[in-house]
Amino acid sequence: MGRMTSGHGMTDGEAEAWADRFERLELEDLRPSRPGPGIRGRPSLNGLEKHSPKVQARVPQPLYDKLTRRARAAGTTVSAVLREAIEKL
Repeated sequence: MGRMTSGHGMTDGEAEAWADRFERLELEDLRPSRPGPGIRGRPSLNGLEKHSPKVQARVPQPLYDKLTRRARAAGTTVSAVLREAIEKL
């Protein structure tokens, strides 16, 4: 019996069923916009199915708290608040 990453066991029959499923996949099944197996990740921000670069920065806790409060008040995410601020540069 094999082990899944979750630590749960997988029978030989289950492993064979998974292998059969993946062998039947077509190229279009691997497109990022499709659910299920294939390319994973966040959707493109430009809507053209191209990679959106990721930018990271460390900030002091008070600034992070301010960003979090602003995002919560706007009903959005910290990332969206940061994107909007950067666009104003």
